[in-house]
Amino acid sequence: GTLDIGAHALFLSEFSEHMLPQAFVISGLVGITLTSIYTRLQARMSFSRLSLGNLVFVLISMLLLWFGFNWFNHKTWVFVLFVMMGPLNIVAMIGFGGTTSRLFTLRQGKRVFGLVDAGQILGIIISSYAIPFILSMNILTTDLILFSAVSILAAFVIQLVITGKFDMKKRLSAEETVKPASKAKFADLFKNRYTFMMSSFVGFSVIVAFLIHYSFIAVTNAQYPEN
Repeated sequence: GTLDIGAHALFLSEFSEHMLPQAFVISGLVGITLTSIYTRLQARMSFSRLSLGNLVFVLISMLLLWFGFNWFNHKTWVFVLFVMMGPLNIVAMIGFGGTTSRLFTLRQGKRVFGLVDAGQILGIIISSYAIPFILSMNILTTDLILFSAVSILAAFVIQLVITGKFDMKKRLSAEETVKPASKAKFADLFKNRYTFMMSSFVGFSVIVAFLIHYSFIAVTNAQYPEN
């Protein structure tokens, strides 16, 4: 929550809404690259090590983004921060999703996964209400990234405790442990009717979400140009 709000606030203070499409495209390419790297590492590393390394990567990235405002041009670094916002969120959430899928069976997950999502939403609500109070204490908007880094550090500690108490390998289903999954190709999405419909649904949902998001930011920037 602090990363998203801070990145958007800084971006709108330096750029017009017309720069959003370019930023979204670059951010998407970076996100695809990071998720591809994560997928490759998942096939070569144990999930316990990967989940911890993933959070360390996000934490270091957060700190570099925060320190970068002291080293680089402010406007350029604001663009970099906005571009990295989405990919860092995605790789962090992929790690959290992998943890919950290994901690619980599918039957348990039907009761628990909703609570996991509720925790994410609760964190966003708390951070959204806390940010005006934080900024009222003469804290810079760029320092919201530091709050994000502290949150990731807390998540790392929790993940460390989880990996120490539970064996993630034993939580995998019998099919996954006995029979290795075949490599999926992009063309496979169109061969099966189910995967084609699901990927189409997700694709159109993302398009609608970005259109609404862009419209909201554009209107907000036009209505509140001084904030």
